[in-house]
Amino acid sequence: MVVCTRERPEMLRAALASLAAQSDRAFQVLVVEQGARAALDDPVVGGDLAVRVLADGGTGLSRARNLAWRSTEADWLVFLDDDCALEPDWIGTFRRVLASRRGCCMISGQVIPAGLARRGSLPCGVVRIRADRVRGGRWQRPLSLGGGSGVAIRRSMIAALGGWDERLGAGAARFPSAEDEDFNYRLLRAGGTAFTTPALRSHHLQWRSEREIAPVFGAYMTGRAGVASKHLRSGDPVGGTWLLALATLDCAKLVASVLRYRQRCRLRIGWFSLRGLVIGLTRGLRVAW
Repeated sequence: MVVCTRERPEMLRAALASLAAQSDRAFQVLVVEQGARAALDDPVVGGDLAVRVLADGGTGLSRARNLAWRSTEADWLVFLDDDCALEPDWIGTFRRVLASRRGCCMISGQVIPAGLARRGSLPCGVVRIRADRVRGGRWQRPLSLGGGSGVAIRRSMIAALGGWDERLGAGAARFPSAEDEDFNYRLLRAGGTAFTTPALRSHHLQWRSEREIAPVFGAYMTGRAGVASKHLRSGDPVGGTWLLALATLDCAKLVASVLRYRQRCRLRIGWFSLRGLVIGLTRGLRVAW
């Protein structure tokens, strides 16, 4: 179990508490901490969990994940963002799923928003899964495979892909998101398959205010356009064009939701998303990948 965090001690405590509450406790926890480490010196954080802390003076979620998988020999790694929590049967359910899906290299479930402020609010980091499904093939939507809000990945596949692209993701200067979309796309392109199931449930805390959430959606689109540009310029023009089309379609849906809900928050989200898409594409076509 890997939890990457940066100076968010209260959220980290909640994430670790969800691990301590697992009905199946046969796992180890690796916390990659960037920034101040004061929270990790607090015995309340780990409780009675077997927690190993890896301190990192660098920045970036992709960097933290790469440090994590390279520091362990475990066959499978479960990644959990520090603002997320697993339901108590997550690990036990994962083991049962794995027993019947050993050919897959990724297993993930649905991510449910926790703490939405009002009706019509737009949650971030949510994954909706209605039925069990094996997902494979190059043209599967990468984000349908899940991400850091509770996903298990076979270590051998992570190694084969070289881990996450550290130019992408939270903490990256130019493209502060979309590390999961890029990783999942490369996994699918390499012939890997994922199994998604509603039986695995995690919760993503919606802790940002309505004013804070719009720039987050803008960052999402900046990263996604950057990923599309990366593949456009790295010998995969068809795949890059397809990724850009997916990002553009999702951006259009966000803008269309402004008309449905007629909320100022949605208007800001639509504006930041459009702006992020343009910024990401412009940057992505200019930088050297």
